[in-house]
Amino acid sequence: MLALALTSSLIACGDLNETEDNTSGSTSNSTSNATTGGTTGGTTGGTTGGTTGGTTGGTTGGDTEYAFVLVEDLSTDMSGESPGADIDAISVTISGAETFASGITDFGLGGGSNLDPNQALGAPDSGCMATNFVSLGGTGGYLMAEFGATFKSGDSVTVYELGPTTCPDQTDWVDEDYRVSISVSNSTDDFIEIGVGGTGLNTITVP
Repeated sequence: MLALALTSSLIACGDLNETEDNTSGSTSNSTSNATTGGTTGGTTGGTTGGTTGGTTGGTTGGDTEYAFVLVEDLSTDMSGESPGADIDAISVTISGAETFASGITDFGLGGGSNLDPNQALGAPDSGCMATNFVSLGGTGGYLMAEFGATFKSGDSVTVYELGPTTCPDQTDWVDEDYRVSISVSNSTDDFIEIGVGGTGLNTITVP
């Protein structure tokens, strides 16, 4: 969380249980799309929904190929304009080459002023300033991302969360904890936790 002043309560957005796969139609807050990432809905005081879809990983040579990363906020700080983990970008490094998120397939955010999940797409662009990022909002907030590529054991996932780890000069910022999970599909039942980031760690190797 960045050091800002307003207060807001968590507004659950884009229910994880409403995440759809590519064969199941749509819900009131979630529109299936097989090729694109998330769009941002809008309600007073928060955001709503997201879209589901994307490609599905498979297996090659016995190695599972993953296609999705889920970042879940573990922070208990839900106050201010940028509560919880502040995500600038998410990437997977595949055989040494870094690939950034190309779509948001589902999300749930809290309050504050930084509520566009698409700010987490592409390479980091905040410049370690209080701009061009999305705040997850504290415990219960999440982003699900796809990358237009699959990754497997030995590759790594990096979450660019705005705090001293990624921005050493911002000594008054705080590294917020978050859980990182991976999956072959965008069904929330399929995600496997691979580690917890924050507190000095932002890259996690896929086991």
